[in-house]
Amino acid sequence: MTGEDPYDGLERLRRVARGLLWTALACLTAPAIALLGANLYEHLEQPTDMHLPGLLSAALVFYLAPVGVVLLLLALLAGAWAWWLGRAVD
Repeated sequence: MTGEDPYDGLERLRRVARGLLWTALACLTAPAIALLGANLYEHLEQPTDMHLPGLLSAALVFYLAPVGVVLLLLALLAGAWAWWLGRAVD
């Protein structure tokens, strides 16, 4: 060993896991808010075939939500790895 603190890398891994988790939650919350906004817009205005809030919410659901799921899985994996490493260091 070079005298490094074993908890330094562990703290970085925990920060990465927290960052991935918050990013995943943001990616999953944005489509839900857009869907609520599109639903509210449809109740206020006469529904048409295509309107911007509906198109935006559809794009967020099809493109951003799967990214959020992948990031959530990576956050869980990083968190589990940090937990396992923390137990091994102690």
